[in-house]
Amino acid sequence: MSLEKFIIASELVTPSGMNSSISMSVAKAELSRFASQTCPTTDKKYACASIDFIKADSLEEKWVEVTNLLLDSLLQQIPPSLKPIPMLITLPQSVKENEFNEKFATSGNSNLISHYEVIHCDSGPALVEQAIKSLDRHDAVLVVGLDSLFEARLGLLEAGEVLTSGVPWGVVPSEGGAGVILARRNLVETLKLNHEAKFNYFSVDYSGSSRQALMSLVRNASRNMAHLGRIYTNKTNSRSHTEDYSFALGARAEKFAAPQQPLAIDKLWGTMGKCSSLALMCVFASQDSDKEGTTLMMFDQGFHRGLLFIEY
Repeated sequence: MSLEKFIIASELVTPSGMNSSISMSVAKAELSRFASQTCPTTDKKYACASIDFIKADSLEEKWVEVTNLLLDSLLQQIPPSLKPIPMLITLPQSVKENEFNEKFATSGNSNLISHYEVIHCDSGPALVEQAIKSLDRHDAVLVVGLDSLFEARLGLLEAGEVLTSGVPWGVVPSEGGAGVILARRNLVETLKLNHEAKFNYFSVDYSGSSRQALMSLVRNASRNMAHLGRIYTNKTNSRSHTEDYSFALGARAEKFAAPQQPLAIDKLWGTMGKCSSLALMCVFASQDSDKEGTTLMMFDQGFHRGLLFIEY
């Protein structure tokens, strides 16, 4: 789909830090970001990462705190005229929704939210699509994605989906939260809002039946865009992601800048699940050198794929 929606605020919480700046600085410094654990059934070593700088009595309290770290930053970045603002949020499967909602309702930022909605989606690309479509109903919307493959790591180990000393293909279980405030063009122009990025093109594939889904998305995008710029991606080291990415590059490599050197956030913070599609937007917004236009290639643990062309 062709569109002109804007990011007017963004923020990120990862195992490396409580905001985008710290998270990127720690990652670029290549400090120790991953813990090493042992699979209880195979004794194989594997890497993982968790947000251990937040101490809480329950998972629900922990993720409310992550949410408020995001909101503290996001709400400071917009003018008072946009508050209260509608909010969409997706939660990790390990979190009890009712308990989370009750705890969030008593937190400091809830009074700045005009409409609160927990959305249930199967993937990061689906979350991005719902966020964009929500601008059909709202002039601006705050979107938060939270997820934790770290809490699901034992099940992933049993399924052979984790990168270990004995398994060469797989994910690095991690967790995180990402938030963006999206706005329609008319609001940005009327209020003369500063923006961090503009969406120019978005397409998604939910077929779930092919390891060439992203190749199809790239071909379609290349018919609409003169160039596709650098690549930012949340692809993991799984076999399906690696093959799909290779097919996509083979389809239109000439459209990209340095296609063999993508900015892959999985290498920075591990596999953060559904929130990593929003995290790609936050990373783009934090990079001063890539404002000319960038393709965000969005992968999911299944076969959902998304492609977003974004520029300043």
